[in-house]
Amino acid sequence: MSKRLVKGRRSGVAMATAAAMTAAGVAYASIPDSTTGIISSCYNPNSGAVRVIDDPSHGYTPTCPSTEKPLVWNQIGRTGPTGMRGPQGPPGPNNMHWVKTDAAGNTIGKSDSGATVYNGAAYTYFTIPNVDPSKCAITVQATNAMFSDGPITTSYQLYGAYVYARAQQLHPNGTVDWYPKTGLDVILGC
Repeated sequence: MSKRLVKGRRSGVAMATAAAMTAAGVAYASIPDSTTGIISSCYNPNSGAVRVIDDPSHGYTPTCPSTEKPLVWNQIGRTGPTGMRGPQGPPGPNNMHWVKTDAAGNTIGKSDSGATVYNGAAYTYFTIPNVDPSKCAITVQATNAMFSDGPITTSYQLYGAYVYARAQQLHPNGTVDWYPKTGLDVILGC
């Protein structure tokens, strides 16, 4: 008979432990509140202790014992008021000009028929009539690289009304190829 009592107590303790762990998991899963993101707690002004609670009111009216005061805060924070509108920025580009070359240094396209273009492998030197490149946003991209054994970077310089754009490639052994076999797309947004 004593063995039955011990077995009964053990299973009762095991069931109580499982129930407590399940309840703790449910309480943990709902802090902060899954609806509002608010964390609710009870603050004891005498001891300074703060207890985080699972609040069924979603943080709007937490219930605490009479010796404690409710305390809530947001996990993320509330959105502040919208700021003042800033000043109008300068107008963006209204004209796009471009030159495209292939890996052999041939011009394969240009936006302006009057553009004067001189090319080679991985470089182009051009001017577009009535366009001041110093007032343009310029992008240079390498295209259709014949060898891809290292990163290819691009750059450009302005020489009066001319744009000189080029590509260079850094190889794994540390050497730089100043004229890699690659095409270029150069875009001027003016």
